[in-house]
Amino acid sequence: MFYHLRRSKNRCLICGKIFCHRGTLVKHVETHSDTPEHLCGVCGEHFESSDSLSDHLRSHRETISGRGRTCEVCGKMFQNMETHMRSHTGS
Repeated sequence: MFYHLRRSKNRCLICGKIFCHRGTLVKHVETHSDTPEHLCGVCGEHFESSDSLSDHLRSHRETISGRGRTCEVCGKMFQNMETHMRSHTGS
């Protein structure tokens, strides 16, 4: 198996890491970018990959739909404020 991976066409030209699938390589190459291209249109936060941005956008689902409450600590909106506040208290 190692022999086949060494000959793989899915090698990152930047760091040499080898991937079994081309799609995984494409996502990996995004992490080498010096300037984040994936910008959240809601809060302006930058992300290294489109997957990270997609995950982040789920946190804004309630903000976009008009539901949810604004956190007085960080200013972000959440549907379940009790759960979110745990991130500030560490519990």
